[in-house]
Amino acid sequence: VDNAEQMGRQAGRNLAGADEEYAHTPYYYSAVFGTRYEAVGTLDGSLETVADWAEPLSRGVVYYLDDDRVVGVLLWNVPDATDAARAVLADDGPVDRAALIGRIPAGAR
Repeated sequence: VDNAEQMGRQAGRNLAGADEEYAHTPYYYSAVFGTRYEAVGTLDGSLETVADWAEPLSRGVVYYLDDDRVVGVLLWNVPDATDAARAVLADDGPVDRAALIGRIPAGAR
């Protein structure tokens, strides 16, 4: 749904003369039996991960790294953090793994 909405907006802008490249960050979410997760970017089990859990399997953020760069973020029961995840993905250059812990707060609200 997110991709279709963004692509439609971009197509409309380009039809109006914007001539902009479509560069959408993949995003999906689900909510099942009180558990919500959001995936932003590329989540792949073969990538290196850095996990920041507030309580085991209760709330957490998992960062997916490829070549010392964050390429995906999993938000597990962390609401209202999609924009923060996109900001992490937008950072260029090598990432300090220790600095990822707490970058997107996973603590209870």
